[in-house]
This record gives sequence, C-alpha cells and structure tokens, in this order.
Amino acid sequence: MFYTASPTPALTAQTLNELYSRIHTIVGELIPARNFFISLYDENAGLLHFPITPIQFDFTWVSIKPGKSLSAYILRTGEPLLATPEVFSAQLIQTGEVEAGWLGTCSIGWAYL
Repeated sequence: MFYTASPTPALTAQTLNELYSRIHTIVGELIPARNFFISLYDENAGLLHFPITPIQFDFTWVSIKPGKSLSAYILRTGEPLLATPEVFSAQLIQTGEVEAGWLGTCSIGWAYL
C-alpha cells in the first residue's frame, strides 16, 4: 500500500509508536480498520508483539508464542493471505494450519508479511 499526501504523515513520525498509530489512521481512511493490528515477530525471543491492537478492544494484547495463530501461518509461509471465512475455515482450520480460538479468527482478515 502506498499512501500519497504532502508531507506523507507516516514519514514524519518521530517514534515507532507514532508511526504505528499513523499507519492505523491511514489504513482507517482507506478501509474499515476496527480489527486492524500490527504484530512484530521477535525471532530471538520467539514472540509476537502487538504495538497496535484493534480499537474495538479496551485492553493491550500480551506478547505470545506464535503457535497456530493466523499471524504464525503468515510467518511460516512468507506469503500474503486474504483470509475469507471460507479460506479460514475450510483451508486453514480443517487442515490444522491454524487453530480456532486465536485472536482475529472471527472476521475476514488481510495479513501481509
């Protein structure tokens, strides 16, 4: 995704948290972003961190081991995925690639590496 503005808000961020917040705002201007989150994988610790979480939740997500989450699937495959309900249920849950009950399993989700 490339966002054009003058000056580009994401490029003027002074901190990573400010950058994440601006990315969330930009995404929210383009598509519904209530379920939008950013996850960062710490390879040394083997944990997913969530600096930006969906605004529909009033709590901060804790860092987790990737396990069989949708984010872990993206990390394993290295490919973008449009996880429609059909893809999520028929292809990912039924094949055991992803386990039901992980964060983000209730809605259509775009996931990019």
